[in-house]
Amino acid sequence: MASFWSDSKVEPKRQFRWTFSMDQQLPSWIVKSVDKPVATVGSVTHNYFGYTYNYPGNVTWNDINITLVDPVNPDAVNTLATLLRQSGYNPPLAATQPVTTISKGSSATAIGNVYIQQRDAAGSVIEQWKLTNPIATSYDFGGSLSYNTEELIELKLTLKYDWAKLEKSGVGGTAGTYNNIPKSNRYF
Repeated sequence: MASFWSDSKVEPKRQFRWTFSMDQQLPSWIVKSVDKPVATVGSVTHNYFGYTYNYPGNVTWNDINITLVDPVNPDAVNTLATLLRQSGYNPPLAATQPVTTISKGSSATAIGNVYIQQRDAAGSVIEQWKLTNPIATSYDFGGSLSYNTEELIELKLTLKYDWAKLEKSGVGGTAGTYNNIPKSNRYF
């Protein structure tokens, strides 16, 4: 078997080859960084006759943090504010205006489908994650301003989701296979 260093066809996945997309109109070129999904398995211990036994518990998916730059056009601040309104947030501006609240359904609908894709050197998708029922839990509209810096304005959006699904992995990989495990036997 040839080693990694002597086989020119073997290439690792690279951190800078990725795209992020969601149904909301956020062009991928304004997304500066994004977290990949992380699953955490809880554990339960049971003590018996001086021995400790560990059992797996529930799976929890960690939040996804997205950092965006804010161009003048398209206006990303306006896009995030629209997401918040479409999620159901409506501040009472007049005593006669009905008060509405955020719901999971309206928030997940506002965000829509979310995909994190890693790509190869030719731009082909080699890994794709889809977040299920994503809801936004934090909207950072640009932090602080200062005359002492030339940095770009950065916005931050935090998403919670019910689970992530690996839909594609590997060169030419499909949703049907992942590490030679048939799709019907995979859990995510």
